Order: sequence, then C-alpha cells, then structure tokens
Amino acid sequence: MTILALQVPRMTILALRVPGVAVLERSIGKRRPGHAEHAARTSAFVPMPPKRIRR
Repeated sequence: MTILALQVPRMTILALRVPGVAVLERSIGKRRPGHAEHAARTSAFVPMPPKRIRR
C-alpha cells in the first residue's frame, strides 16, 4: 500500500510534465483557435471544477 501511495503522485507528475500533456497542448494550441483559453480554465489531468478567468 505504501509503495502505491508513492507511485500515484509520481505518475501524475510524469504524465503532466514529461512530455505527455505539455507537448500535446502546444501542438493543439497552434491548430485550434480558442484552445488556449480552454486550457487555462480546465484542469489538464485531475478532474476539478473549471477555474474562473478574470478579464
């Protein structure tokens, strides 16, 4: 159980930072207008409520 508790956060960080989501976000941002705004208010990996953007 302890090993699993340490592995889950590590895998989440790896999926978000090395290369996974970051590379995909860059390529989608170039092809789809409005994606940057969507990415700014939406959690990339962990389901959470949308962020509010101040204008």
